[in-house]
Amino acid sequence: LEIWKRLAKEWLPADLDGFATEVGLAELSDYVEQILQGQIVGRIVVDLQG
Repeated sequence: LEIWKRLAKEWLPADLDGFATEVGLAELSDYVEQILQGQIVGRIVVDLQG
């Protein structure tokens, strides 16, 4: 439990926005080729509602 508290506060990275890109399901096809070619840095989070 203590480690989770530290991760949430003192060990929390300053720039979490740079780790992931959120895209709508309709936009996913625009990213597939880039993903397959290893051109995407970080994570793609797919919003199934968007």
